[in-house]
Amino acid sequence: MRRRGFSVVELTVTVAIVAVAAATALPYFGGMAARGKLRTATRELLGHVAEARTLARSGREGFAGWGEDDRVLQSGMRMVDTGSYEIFVDSNDTADGQGEVVVATHTVPENYALEMSQTEIRFRRNGTLSTNQDVTLTLVHSGLKLKNRIEVSFGGRMKLVPVAD
Repeated sequence: MRRRGFSVVELTVTVAIVAVAAATALPYFGGMAARGKLRTATRELLGHVAEARTLARSGREGFAGWGEDDRVLQSGMRMVDTGSYEIFVDSNDTADGQGEVVVATHTVPENYALEMSQTEIRFRRNGTLSTNQDVTLTLVHSGLKLKNRIEVSFGGRMKLVPVAD
């Protein structure tokens, strides 16, 4: 007699093999999504640092609360807390809070935290940092221990550096 189809045992073994393979691969794909989100969030952060540097170089006028002759002499980015940061412009050369206007406030994605080697980054009109030391910004995923780092050199050069686990 000829057999047609598969027996229940054959089907059960096949389903078990597929389930084990899926269970093994699933954590990898979950980590892939988190790495992709980290990469996107880091590039967005890098864009905001570049925006702050561009504002410093622009010399723009006319921000709310400024006088007629006030123009951007410095701009930068500062941490509000580990989940948010703001971009600001300043009409004077000192970090005294006078003449500062917040241009935008941004938040980092959920489950991520921002770490900065200094509480704020300030760029001069020529695009260099106002401090004589490089600044590091690190975006960290709290659960998976994934990190990406942005390094800003004294000369204003920005570099994205993936951090190995």
